[in-house]
Amino acid sequence: MKQLTHRRISDYINELALSGLIDTVTKSMGHYGRTKIIKLDIDFNLIERVLSQIKIVKEYRLLDYKPIILQSDKVKIKNMVFKKLI
Repeated sequence: MKQLTHRRISDYINELALSGLIDTVTKSMGHYGRTKIIKLDIDFNLIERVLSQIKIVKEYRLLDYKPIILQSDKVKIKNMVFKKLI
């Protein structure tokens, strides 16, 4: 799989914003430059229904993924993940 450039990712974000799927706001971060704040502009349940019909999403169970920070049996401290003992 080819790695995407920052420019190409920005193009994808702009296309999604133009199609009405996301809402973007460009914000100045001072010394750190400008950044885009991205917000989902459609119902999450609709996205879940559409993605659940895609074969590869079902095959790899991508909708079951839960970020480490949201997993109840793990804790993140200084960018390291630990399993809770209690």
